[in-house]
Amino acid sequence: MDFPWIPLLFNLTLLGVAMFICRTINASQGRLIWNGALVFFIFCFVATSLDFTR
Repeated sequence: MDFPWIPLLFNLTLLGVAMFICRTINASQGRLIWNGALVFFIFCFVATSLDFTR
């Protein structure tokens, strides 16, 4: 069995980018507005939905 390392690393990188951007926005505004994990989950849900409809 071959584990898919590249897609896993790509997804973790996207999660890190989403978290970094949301934390930067929150720090610049001084309030907690964006949740990086929730934004990443929404991106994953949209991507999965688009894959199923194709």
